[in-house]
Amino acid sequence: MPKSLFRTARLTTTEEKKYHTRTKKRKKEAIFSTFLHTFVTIEK
Repeated sequence: MPKSLFRTARLTTTEEKKYHTRTKKRKKEAIFSTFLHTFVTIEK
């Protein structure tokens, strides 16, 4: 069993929530930056 998998299995609910909100934020930021990049490219 890989260490990462074991660590994930041991996560508490609060840690899980924190992790999920962090990933959600990162996804939103990525989408926003992509949108911004596309917009700037179109503007040029």
